[in-house]
Amino acid sequence: MTAHADLASIAEPASPAARRGGVGRGIRLALAGLLLALLALGDFYVWAGYYHGPLYRDLASDAAGPDRPAIVMLSGDMGNKVGMTPPVSRRINRRGYAVVTVNSLAYFSPRRTPQEAATLLENAMARAMRLGRTRRVALIGQSFGADMLHAGLAAMPAADRTPISAVILIVPGHDIIFRASPIELAGLEIPDQLALPTASQLDWAPLTCIWGIKESDSLCPELTLPGLRKIALPGGHKLQSDDAALEAAIFPAIAHATDRMHAPPQRRN
Repeated sequence: MTAHADLASIAEPASPAARRGGVGRGIRLALAGLLLALLALGDFYVWAGYYHGPLYRDLASDAAGPDRPAIVMLSGDMGNKVGMTPPVSRRINRRGYAVVTVNSLAYFSPRRTPQEAATLLENAMARAMRLGRTRRVALIGQSFGADMLHAGLAAMPAADRTPISAVILIVPGHDIIFRASPIELAGLEIPDQLALPTASQLDWAPLTCIWGIKESDSLCPELTLPGLRKIALPGGHKLQSDDAALEAAIFPAIAHATDRMHAPPQRRN
């Protein structure tokens, strides 16, 4: 009798109150986990420069000077501490070029206008040319930074574009959003405009467009301009995180801009 009673008590289902208590504990644990995740995400964005973080990072070089362009590189929407911007900018700097990276996350955390993007570019160009002791500059945009680069250049007065020797777009998107935020990163932001109309205006400078062969929403395949250099690299939007391959794709445009600075001026008849 005692054994049967013990088995019956073991098999007896939990009371409604006990079940409610278990569900409540599960919900509390889930909410606690969500809160911790949000706090960690917030800490990351603060570290990355979201809202009023450092805007520029300067990489000087003793080899820089008037015989080569300085470099401006606009980061993606995660800032200039993560992703491809840090390793690629260091690789270019080691080749003897002064580089200024721009933290797109810091500048575009509030929504900006094309004119404000143009102002950012002008300021970054001036900073890079001072750092590089030169009067020429090559511009590189990575992901979100590529979108802001061609949109800002379209709004820049022609006279202010004179120092630009090359424009390099890395994995630019099909659409443009003038704000970098967690919502934009999650793909929940409504695009402000299509990318092709402004990118198609870049017919005044040597242009390179680089994308991942597995990307489905890249600007590069649909962009057609005289002299446009298009390069498809393995992988998707992150390009397999292969900064060596990306730098190898970028550098010929920089080298060409450097060679043009060494060429003697052409005589006019």
